[in-house]
Amino acid sequence: MDVMELFKDALTYPTKDFSKLLILGVLVIVAAIPFVIMFLPLFLGSDTLALAGMVVIGFVGFILLLLLQIIYAGYGINIIKKTIALEEGLPEFDWVGMIIDGIKVFILAILYFIIPAILSGILSFLGTGFSFAAVNNPSAFLVANLLLFLIIGILYIIFGLLFIIALGRFAETDSLGAAINVMDVFDKIGQIGWVNFIIWIIVLLIINLVLCFVASILSALIIGVIIVAPYFLMYYSRAIGLLYNESKNY
Repeated sequence: MDVMELFKDALTYPTKDFSKLLILGVLVIVAAIPFVIMFLPLFLGSDTLALAGMVVIGFVGFILLLLLQIIYAGYGINIIKKTIALEEGLPEFDWVGMIIDGIKVFILAILYFIIPAILSGILSFLGTGFSFAAVNNPSAFLVANLLLFLIIGILYIIFGLLFIIALGRFAETDSLGAAINVMDVFDKIGQIGWVNFIIWIIVLLIINLVLCFVASILSALIIGVIIVAPYFLMYYSRAIGLLYNESKNY
């Protein structure tokens, strides 16, 4: 696997159809509007009415933001599907299908991250007890909390890495059952190659840091707000699909 060629493809992929990039960007603006205007009621009425107005507008904003996340997740899966199927070009907007797929992605994320969440809760409970026992020993107290933080962090990293391949598995099979089969996911990583997978992750993190820096500059401009989120979605989804296809060369 030529990782640099893979990411070169992924980074240029969003430029294949600027109209779709802009449509997804406009959705970000629409979802942000309630949060921009939610403080206006403070200037238009009594404190009670103002608070009620802020709550209503904030709730509408929350619903729009949640819907945006679902649509983005659904469109991202469609990109991965097309990539795995070796189809070029960006997917068309099937809004109902995107929402359904997006909800499935949210369910998949819950199923994957509920395990480290539960384990973290158990470890935190046990760690709290140990911390209290070591409260009179500052060194032991610090080591206990650092160790706890490290273990929890490792748990989330492991399941986060598995989730990346699970997205590809779901896109390929359209089955949540197949995507949550951890052994199948491990097999896919083995077919990709653990070294290749780790290199892919490292390059992804480096590129993401660069993109975050560029995004922080562009976000000061309206055009930046419109293109940053959809560009990242398209590039990231394409990169996952290309990585997953490496398992087919096994």
